[in-house]
Amino acid sequence: MRVDWETEICVIGGGPAGSTIACRLGLFGHKVLLVEKHDFPRTHVGESLSPAILPLLDALGVRERIQTERFLRPDQALIRWRNQTSYI
Repeated sequence: MRVDWETEICVIGGGPAGSTIACRLGLFGHKVLLVEKHDFPRTHVGESLSPAILPLLDALGVRERIQTERFLRPDQALIRWRNQTSYI
């Protein structure tokens, strides 16, 4: 089966970054096609949202909806990059 889509922008990957940019571009009036390899929803063990994500969720207009879900609510996130460790 062949399907033809008319689109200006194709975003590959429906994770947090891909879905965010696809949403924002759509809000700006672009015709966006978002391509994701995996079915959703899918189980992720230990998934959480760091507090630093809240301004982005506000900008997308989804903070209230996300906060009603059962994500873990850490006070900070541990970041390890090579030999450095920091908390945000």
